[in-house]
Amino acid sequence: MNSEDIFGYRCPVCNTISSKEANTCIECGHWLFNPDFPGTPVYRDGYLDEIDYEQKKPISKYFIALIAAILCVVMFASLINIPVSDEPSVLSIPEVRQSVEPLSFNEKSISKGFTWSYQGVTYSWNISIPEDLLEYSRNIKDLVQGYYKSDGAAQRAMFIKSDTVLRSLISSLRVTSNGDLSPWVTEEKNYKFAGYMGEALSDMAAKYDYFHRAEFVLSFVGGAIPYKIDDVQLPVQTLAENGDCDCKSILLAAILKNMDYRVALVEFPDHFAVGVAFEDDQVPANRDLLYYDYEGTKYYFAETTTAGWRIGDASSKNRRNAILFPVIFKDI
Repeated sequence: MNSEDIFGYRCPVCNTISSKEANTCIECGHWLFNPDFPGTPVYRDGYLDEIDYEQKKPISKYFIALIAAILCVVMFASLINIPVSDEPSVLSIPEVRQSVEPLSFNEKSISKGFTWSYQGVTYSWNISIPEDLLEYSRNIKDLVQGYYKSDGAAQRAMFIKSDTVLRSLISSLRVTSNGDLSPWVTEEKNYKFAGYMGEALSDMAAKYDYFHRAEFVLSFVGGAIPYKIDDVQLPVQTLAENGDCDCKSILLAAILKNMDYRVALVEFPDHFAVGVAFEDDQVPANRDLLYYDYEGTKYYFAETTTAGWRIGDASSKNRRNAILFPVIFKDI
C-alpha cells in the first residue's frame, strides 16, 4: 500500500484514529509524528474491514469457550473467597492530592523570609507557605517528569488515569504546544495562593502608580528568589525552592494576573520571560522600553532571572524576536 491509501493515524496514547491531515490527535492532542512515540498508519481497506468486523463478527466457539473459562474462574474465586477486582489493568501511578485549601494558614505551614530592593528601598517579607500545597505542587512536578521519562505504554496508562488538570500540564510540554506554559500559571490551587501574594504586594506598593506596581512585583520575583536551573514547576514550589527563567516567569505571571494585569509568557529559543500589557499613557515617557505588539496590545518585556531588571529593559540584543502566549483561562 502507498501513502494515498492511508485513511488516518491511530494515536498511541488514547487509541483514537485521526484523519491523515491532522498532525495531532483529535482526542488528547498527542503529536502523531513524534519519532519516539508515533501514531500508527491506518489504511482505508483495513479500517473498513475493522468496522465491518466489529459490527458483524460472529460468536465463535472459541469466544464461547473463553466465556465459559471466565465463569469457571469467577466461581472458583468466590468459593475460596478471593475478591475479583473491577478495576482495569492499567499502570498504577501515585495519587495526586486534590484536597488543598491554599489560603488556610495553620500550624502546617513553613515560613520563609524574602529580601529585595526597589528604587533604593530594601523590603523584607516573611511568607507562610502551606505544606500541603507545597507537597501537592511537588507531586505534580514529579508526575509530569515521570510521564516524559516513561515509555509509550506507561505514558498512555498515566494519561488515561490522570485528571483534566494533570492532562493539561502534561500536554503543555509537548512539541505541539510550542512552549505555551499557561496551564502552569492558571492551575487553580497555586493561582489562588498567588492571589494572596498579589494582595500583599499591592499593599506594599500602594504609593506607586499602575506601571511601577507591576515593576515592584518584578523586583520581588527577580531579586528575592534566587535563580536555580530546574524543570518546569508550579509557582509555590518556585517560591519555596527557587527556579530558573520559566519557573520564575510562571510565578510572576500568576501574581500579576491576580492583580488584574494582562500578561503573556514570552518564549525564546533559549529563554523565557513575561510580557505585561500597558496602554501608552501608562508607561514612563523618559525610558526606551522594549515591547511586543500582539494583536494590537503592547506587552512590555519583563526579565525575571536576577535582580535589577526593570520592565522594558532588554536583557539581550536577541530579545527582539519572541513568541507570545497571552495567559487566559481555558476550559479543560
